[in-house]
Amino acid sequence: DPVIVAAASQKFLTVQLDFDRRKDLERKYGIEGLPTIVFTDSYGEELFRHAGILDAKTLAELLRALPADVSEINRLRRIVAKDKNNFAALSGLGNDLRTIGLFRLSSEYYGRALRTDPAKRDPAQREKILTAMGLNHIELQEAKQAAQVFEQCLKEFPRSENTPLFLLRGQ
Repeated sequence: DPVIVAAASQKFLTVQLDFDRRKDLERKYGIEGLPTIVFTDSYGEELFRHAGILDAKTLAELLRALPADVSEINRLRRIVAKDKNNFAALSGLGNDLRTIGLFRLSSEYYGRALRTDPAKRDPAQREKILTAMGLNHIELQEAKQAAQVFEQCLKEFPRSENTPLFLLRGQ
């Protein structure tokens, strides 16, 4: 839809590729079928994708929901590229991606942050991240996974002020 492309080009750099000629990019982004829309940061690192056809209304809503400024995401990703265990950058990416509604990717970064020493040593940070991951699962309508995360929170943080949230969301 030319109207959507025009609107998107105000916020994004849109690129249409011929994957018959660019097998390198097909491999890089793991394109298994067409059409596939891949959204990346400014350095070509994938944020998320959609495989299949999107109707014009859904695509327009998606584009409106995405931020035009991904400079903070770019900054944090550069830090993680240099130091894959940087707790502050990993948890920051989890927070930023959650804020813009990229819940699955947010949880991936949160999960990586949880495996770092600072998260293992600081129960408050660990609780904060696990709570956000549980809420991400709720947003993704993954009730079983959300319940598992909140049950873990109840075990690890039995005296938390968030216990009512864990109990309500874990059911």
